[in-house]
Amino acid sequence: GMMLRSAREAQGLTLSDVAQRTRIPLRHLEAVEDGKFQALPSITYAMGFGRAYARAVVENAKVLAATLEARGAALATSSAR
Repeated sequence: GMMLRSAREAQGLTLSDVAQRTRIPLRHLEAVEDGKFQALPSITYAMGFGRAYARAVVENAKVLAATLEARGAALATSSAR
């Protein structure tokens, strides 16, 4: 989340700008930035929102998406316990 926030701020974008670009509700983007994935409908949504956010603000979104997927896999594993 902090990587996305930093990339967004470096471009001078507001969270509302990203919401318009991605069509993801602002409250969900806030949850992604804050790392509050439990506030999202499911881990699948969290990963999709994270990837879309990354594409909107990061030049090399594939690297960031891989990081987000690894984090999501870890979260899914820990919540299954």
